[in-house]
Amino acid sequence: MHTETHPGRRRPRHWMLATALATAALATSGAAITAAAAAPAAAADRCTTFGPYANLRACNLRGANLVGADLTGADLNYADLTRANLTNANLFRADLTNANLTDTNATKSTLAGVTLTGTNLTHTNLTRANLTNANLTNANLTNANLNFANLNFANLTDTNLTGTDLTDAVLRDANLTHAVLRETNLTHANLERTEFARADLTNANLTGAHAPGTGFADANLTGANIGGWTINFFTVFRMATWTDGRTCAFPSQGACEELLIPRHRQVIRPW
Repeated sequence: MHTETHPGRRRPRHWMLATALATAALATSGAAITAAAAAPAAAADRCTTFGPYANLRACNLRGANLVGADLTGADLNYADLTRANLTNANLFRADLTNANLTDTNATKSTLAGVTLTGTNLTHTNLTRANLTNANLTNANLTNANLNFANLNFANLTDTNLTGTDLTDAVLRDANLTHAVLRETNLTHANLERTEFARADLTNANLTGAHAPGTGFADANLTGANIGGWTINFFTVFRMATWTDGRTCAFPSQGACEELLIPRHRQVIRPW
């Protein structure tokens, strides 16, 4: 088809349509490129904006200085806070599910009501931190420092506390069902009404611990140091493995009563 243009003649309709489509395609392509270039910048800006309810999900905050920061209700799911400094920071009701806080300093931080489900807290310093009502289910607190920490009503179900230092910590009404506390230091800790059902306390140090009304049903206390601890009639040892490896009888309450074989023949022998 002859499409040569001449003065005064109008271009064919199909030529004008093709030109319009090409222009639109270039505009769309340019917008896409601009949006793609802006995305990393937006993510970077998001990860450097700190404040209440901040969106810091999956941000790289390794070594970040967040001393005294207010991160109330912040979203820190999957965030990397390795070796970050959170001293005196406020993370009230923040969500740190599956975050990494290895070697982080969170001394005197406010973590009340915080979610730390599946969080890595290995070697984390939580001295004098407030973890009241915190959810630490399945968290890893291996060799963490929780001296004088407040864990009242905290949920530590299935948590790994191997080698953790909880000296003088307060865990009243906390739930440590099925938790691992091998060689954990609980010296002078307040364990009033704390639940240790099926927990592993092998070689744990409970010297001077305060444990009235505490539940040790089915717990493993093999090799644990219980010198000078305080218990009462409501402290439960039902079917627990005692410090010397013997099994406590089913009705053991206030003391471990030896379970003999067969089980229907029991001798009450408190020690």
